[in-house]
Amino acid sequence: MPGRMEARVKSVVSGDTLVLESVNNRGQERTLSFAYVSAPRLRREGDEPFAFQSRDFLRKLLVGKVVQFQILYNIPTGVKRDYGLVFTAANQRLPDVLVAEGWAKLRDDAGKKDDSEDSKELIEKLEALEAHAKADAKGLWGKEGKDLESVYELPNPKAFLEEHKGQSLDAIVEKVVSGDRLIVRFLINPTLHIQTLILVAGIRAPSTKRVNPSDSSETAAEPFGPEAQEFVESRLLQRSVGVTVLGVIPHDQLFGSVKHPNGSIAEFLLKAGLARCTDFHSTVLGSEMGALRQAERYAKDNKLGVFRGHVSHRQGGAGEMEVTVSRIWSADSISLRTKAGSEKRVFLSSIRQPKQSDPKQAPFVAEAKEFLRKRIIGKHVKVAIDGKRAANEGYEEREMATVSHNNKNVALMLVENGYASVIRHRMDDPDRSPVYDELLGAEEAAQSDGKGMWNPKPPKAIQYVDYSESLEKAKRQMSLLARQKKVPAVVDYVRSGSRFVVLIPRDNAKLTFVLGGIRCPRTARNANETSEPFGQEAADFANRRCLQRDVEIDVDDTDKVGGFVGTLYVNRENFAKLLVEEGLASVHAYSAERSGNANELNAAEQKAKEARRGMWHDWDPSKEAAENGDVDGDYAANSNGTNGDAVPTEKKKDYRDVMVTHVEETGKLKLQMIGPGTANLTELMNSFRSFHLNSANNQQLPGPPKAGDFVAAQFTEDGEWYRARIRRNDRDAKQAEVYYIDYGNAETIPYSRLRPLSQPQFSPQKLRPQAVDAVLSFLQLPTASEYLKDAIYFIEEQTAGKQLIANVDHSPSDGPIHVTLIEQSAKSLTASFNADVVSEGLAMVPRKLKAWQRAYDDVLDALRKKEAVAKEERKGINLAFASLLLSKNCNVLFADISLRPEAQEVVDAHASESEGKGRAVFQKTNVVDWDQLTAMFEAADKEFAGVDIVCPGAGVFEPHWSNFWHLPGASPSAQDSPHGTDGIGHYATLDINITHPIRTTQLAIAAWLNPTHGAKASPTNPKRIVHISSIAGQTAVFTVPLYVASKWAISGFIRSLESLEPATGIRINGVAPGLIKTPLWTDHPEKLAFVGEDDTWATAEEVADAMLRCVEDDGVGAGQLLEVGHGQTRKVMMFNDPGPRGSGHEVSWMGKGYEEVYGWLSEEGWGK
Repeated sequence: MPGRMEARVKSVVSGDTLVLESVNNRGQERTLSFAYVSAPRLRREGDEPFAFQSRDFLRKLLVGKVVQFQILYNIPTGVKRDYGLVFTAANQRLPDVLVAEGWAKLRDDAGKKDDSEDSKELIEKLEALEAHAKADAKGLWGKEGKDLESVYELPNPKAFLEEHKGQSLDAIVEKVVSGDRLIVRFLINPTLHIQTLILVAGIRAPSTKRVNPSDSSETAAEPFGPEAQEFVESRLLQRSVGVTVLGVIPHDQLFGSVKHPNGSIAEFLLKAGLARCTDFHSTVLGSEMGALRQAERYAKDNKLGVFRGHVSHRQGGAGEMEVTVSRIWSADSISLRTKAGSEKRVFLSSIRQPKQSDPKQAPFVAEAKEFLRKRIIGKHVKVAIDGKRAANEGYEEREMATVSHNNKNVALMLVENGYASVIRHRMDDPDRSPVYDELLGAEEAAQSDGKGMWNPKPPKAIQYVDYSESLEKAKRQMSLLARQKKVPAVVDYVRSGSRFVVLIPRDNAKLTFVLGGIRCPRTARNANETSEPFGQEAADFANRRCLQRDVEIDVDDTDKVGGFVGTLYVNRENFAKLLVEEGLASVHAYSAERSGNANELNAAEQKAKEARRGMWHDWDPSKEAAENGDVDGDYAANSNGTNGDAVPTEKKKDYRDVMVTHVEETGKLKLQMIGPGTANLTELMNSFRSFHLNSANNQQLPGPPKAGDFVAAQFTEDGEWYRARIRRNDRDAKQAEVYYIDYGNAETIPYSRLRPLSQPQFSPQKLRPQAVDAVLSFLQLPTASEYLKDAIYFIEEQTAGKQLIANVDHSPSDGPIHVTLIEQSAKSLTASFNADVVSEGLAMVPRKLKAWQRAYDDVLDALRKKEAVAKEERKGINLAFASLLLSKNCNVLFADISLRPEAQEVVDAHASESEGKGRAVFQKTNVVDWDQLTAMFEAADKEFAGVDIVCPGAGVFEPHWSNFWHLPGASPSAQDSPHGTDGIGHYATLDINITHPIRTTQLAIAAWLNPTHGAKASPTNPKRIVHISSIAGQTAVFTVPLYVASKWAISGFIRSLESLEPATGIRINGVAPGLIKTPLWTDHPEKLAFVGEDDTWATAEEVADAMLRCVEDDGVGAGQLLEVGHGQTRKVMMFNDPGPRGSGHEVSWMGKGYEEVYGWLSEEGWGK
């Protein structure tokens, strides 16, 4: 027999014929048929029975493998064809294997052309194998497989797409037309195959040589066309692949992704530089397109294939950098500030804001800009420069950038919400977004969902009314704004360091807003003007901190041109104070006093002076002290030139007898120093009273008073006359605000109750004003108005009518003196009235100490110990749970009317974003206001992109102001209206304890099932709601029936929602605390009276641990309640529960409550 040769099997024509190619030169091919056998043929007009199965057996066995072959004979007529044998690597011989499996049969003329002994032996063996195959009904000799239908013309590609879109279909590549065009056989099912052309999605490969059948003219192949074809043939020809049909091109040809078990052929082609990406299929490929572009980039960087001469046009920066968003110009253009302070404007890559010229898109321009502002203004973002657009057609050069916030691409976020469209780039345009394909997909989804500018219904146009346009309009709006505190606003424009244009979206109002209490250097308004020193620096600082930020404003007054004067808060900080601290503004004493921020601003100014900041860069304290006629001990201590905050001053002992005459709303005290001054005041007031009782002295003011004038004023409360000074004058209403200079209080009275203070015997020069400004040393009073009122009430109650001793701890050259108040019998400063305020939980010890404060270590240590005890006693359940979550790096939104000092401290400690650390945010919320509850979830979306755990924990313990035994309208303690709201009655206890948690639960479920961010709630994306019930929900308590009813209601509500978790992943359960030492008890002496000395308290931390179990422990499932006592926790059963038991569940003196209730009932006319 002839010798063996070696080749690779390129393809299988039929069950008896192969196409072989040279191992070393793929271009050399030959066709080999197996000797003496034949197999069924595949034909377009119809396959012979078993043709596919026969060929497929051989295809799976040989394609792509190196074999040895032997030619036995050939037929020279027509196309020369060789006949012979093939030997596999496993030394199997063909056609023996084929015949044995029944996929080929002996030819009728076998052996007639060659009667050699070898041929006879081979034929005899094949006959024997065929006989066995027939006997076993194998292959051609069987019955199964005859009914296979092969379709070679796809009649309706669109119908095929409709049926199979997105499915991965098994297929065989029958022919490689070019690198991106394949003829594939779809194996639809065992009885149906469809053969058709498919284009590889996402790429375009160079074309191969083509012949026009009409005139036989040839079109030459494009460079690398044959290489791309060979690349695909060598890997896919007659291989099994998975084809996902994605669409139909206009020529009714299918396109889709073609994947070998090793991956997508498109990606391999691109990486080899044998194709280019095309954008036509980006939207249907989605995230797969990113991998294709990455592969193309690899070929470009390595100059492979069609990119061999590629030169990168990218002119961007070196990489990603962290910056701060300083301004939003439009929905596709922002300004960024680096850590070094430099700013530049960039445009978001590959997107465009809604077009002003498009009537359908134009109404969304402002909304799109606001959408972006709310999310990234002032935030730290990461930016990568993608390229530059050269200046053209009047446009300046533009830097195109990718910006991400919290790992979310900002451009993608805009497109997803329908607030930007995607730019269609040229194929060779390199300055495109790295997530360009995701942008295209997001745009398509937004269009189909009708989001943003793709919504056919335009948004309601917002027209802002400029109330600073005239003084008349300003005064009209002033009357509304003055009654509100912390009005939410947005800084639209910064005119100078202290003058802004602000928008109040909820009122559609536009104001010019001026900071009160300070004077800021003027900024040049045009090129012809010159700014005052530090004027431009102040304006720049205001731009950095305030421009386009969400702020809050308090309006106190209007100026002469319609500007609104007041306080502006940025991130809950008084911005005027920040300006003063930076040395970019000075305190205006009169307006600072009127605003109530004088202490804060004076302290900030002193801090700026001592740090030599801004306008105080050359400040000389000794010179200032000399000018003021005062040499203060603190300045003397610092005369060596050291920073005043660096070296503690000496502890002072300066005891004085005092009387507290007034406590201001800010907590500032007005003191009278007992001594010659008060004796002289008593004598003066006796003469003053006699003088004004004389009708001859009933002399009115000669004209309207001016601010700063000294007058005699008749006090409303007692009708007596006192010395006073005009603070503010209202000529229209003919009334003035007066400050009583000897007592410190103020009021507004008509001109008719004012008289001249022109008599020399009563003038301030004769006897200086006796009211001295003071503050309690070492105390930081609450900033929340509700808790500040409690503190002021306590101070007034404890000091009223008492002569006290004040140690003047510090007396600055300007601003109030700092005092420690003690009783006459006190023996040290540690047993002070200041300490009592801390013990009551009404103030905290400052964390940052001034130099003079550091000398009082013993006093501060004593105060800190009292503060720690007060905090522990007043830590509520919610605060304990929030602290626990923050310790586990969760973000927490506190929603309440205001924060207690201990809660404010927690929020302040977690206010800034930090890697791996939970962040805390406060949202002012009245829980009985449903709009504010909705705003609570909106705030969570804005700050944290949603929530996973909700705890509607606000509750009251049936206080006297909403109590069953104190009838609305009948009891002076009751605050519930007897007429209700719009005729519908309400008990605040039930609104807070029942309605609020139910409504919050509704809102939470709705938010999780329709998320603004992230995935919908499901068993794989679980959410939790933890309610706070009580052991009162298992018992009956005569004294607080409304409270008991509310807790029974919440327990039943929790159990009713048990079935929600399996379907939605939302688990609702709760805790039932016993006797917990929280402000619910400690802030209510009438309730605390029920607790005996031997009664055991449980702690808020124990309840918080149980709440965490409700979240994390699957053993505490939906609808369950955990009872929490002292050192013990148990599940409360729905039926046959034994009731509360164990330590921390009982109070000894509940009988006092019964006696109290019976006492009320015995009062005559109870309830009438």
